[in-house]
Amino acid sequence: MRTFIALKLPDPIRERLAGYQKQIQVGSTVRWVAPQNIHLTLRFIGEINTEQLESIKDMLKKITADETKFRIVLGELNGFPSKYRARIIWIGIADGYERVKSLMQRIDGELRRLHIGKPETKELIPHITLGRAKIPTPISGPTLPELGFVVNTIYLIESKLTPDGPIYTDIAEYKLK
Repeated sequence: MRTFIALKLPDPIRERLAGYQKQIQVGSTVRWVAPQNIHLTLRFIGEINTEQLESIKDMLKKITADETKFRIVLGELNGFPSKYRARIIWIGIADGYERVKSLMQRIDGELRRLHIGKPETKELIPHITLGRAKIPTPISGPTLPELGFVVNTIYLIESKLTPDGPIYTDIAEYKLK
């Protein structure tokens, strides 16, 4: 099964971001993330077997046992590799950035220790992907009003790829203190 670890956004914030997608100006065709699939990936894992799944579940229980709830506030529109040649269109994290990044690093370190998934080679930048462009495109959009929420749960999610886009199914959830 193909998996990743993520933070889910509350429905009202996902709905606001879905509306915001329509306000983003792009220079080429973009495949927008479906509103129900908007999330913040802590770590993409990829294909795993049943034994690895159990190891990941144990790891997440251990990590969340001493992590406390925290608040994040969404930041500015940006893109990878840049706002002027975006292939990935995303929203950053303004408040709570260091907590999310620390959580990403901790998860990545534990997965490396367990030899599960491909080790992350790029800099970890907490973000919420809104869309993907087939060719690099400049992007711009209005400033988002302040949108924030409390992070109190981490999700282990299965991703099934279909011609109509991915279908995400929760495998397990882990509450923070």
